[in-house]
Amino acid sequence: MKLFLSVTVLLAFIALAASQGCEQEVNCLEAIALAASQGCEQEVNCLEANGCRCATTQSPLPLDETPQLVICSFNDAITELAYTTYYEPLFSGRMNPDFYPVSATFFVPHEYTDYRRVNDFDYRRVNDLYREGHEIAVHSITKDPLTEYWLESSVSNLKDEFEGQMRIISRFANIPVDDISGARVPNMALAGDNLFNALSEIAKLSVPPASVPFTLDYGSQVICASGVCPQNTHAGMWVTPIINIMGDGVECNNLQACRVEGTAQEIANWLIREFNQTSSISPSFAEGNRAPMNLVLSSAWFMATENSLQGLHGNRYESGT
Repeated sequence: MKLFLSVTVLLAFIALAASQGCEQEVNCLEAIALAASQGCEQEVNCLEANGCRCATTQSPLPLDETPQLVICSFNDAITELAYTTYYEPLFSGRMNPDFYPVSATFFVPHEYTDYRRVNDFDYRRVNDLYREGHEIAVHSITKDPLTEYWLESSVSNLKDEFEGQMRIISRFANIPVDDISGARVPNMALAGDNLFNALSEIAKLSVPPASVPFTLDYGSQVICASGVCPQNTHAGMWVTPIINIMGDGVECNNLQACRVEGTAQEIANWLIREFNQTSSISPSFAEGNRAPMNLVLSSAWFMATENSLQGLHGNRYESGT
């Protein structure tokens, strides 16, 4: 069995926050990404050859042949401090079992970003990440802290936020527009159909990678714990759910919100436990279905939580350790 600490090979297109919703007799543990919406039937009215996939809790492969994918994604402004203190030590020299470098997806906002760190040449830092093989995506221009701003945004405003940031990254980080893929809404505040209509109008951001969990051909097929799920269909628009993990007595969709503290080993043990909950097919791990595990990270978590970088850096995600 191969265990991947990887991001960009398959994943992280739209950050749809999907949580464990419970309705009467529906088992909470099985409610994640349940294909219960408008009659979506894989290979009947939803053909993989046409880029359509229904939501489901089941892997398309036998579980013992399904690799456990781990997604690392950041919502940060790219700064000199974050690059040299966190990103470079965390990823430098680390390889996946397939001998490809470990990589992450960086959802980049405009404010405070040092575009030199996204690329190199005259714009060194954002370009550094790009040249090192990380995926560069957009996180809006303003990164407005008010959730209401995103929930109430018009299609036009959302398009300006995301397409505008895509153009800014391309211009100042010297990255081709075609190499900027994906978008994440600040605060995970989905604006329902307005968001997906806006993304559909941005040609590059509406073209998905080859393999992600499901499409919106039959509308939203999960329960959105944050923001508003789209109600309409959006053909060909792929969604990767962010499934909550358990922190210190709370469910959380990003590591800072999990409020887990301790030694580096204790933090590593917590992450390994959550990993095993997803990856294990043993009866002792009832939730294990090897759905992609999305670790939503930020420099703020590293700064606020002692030993967090060491705990994450030392954690090799080896099942059973």
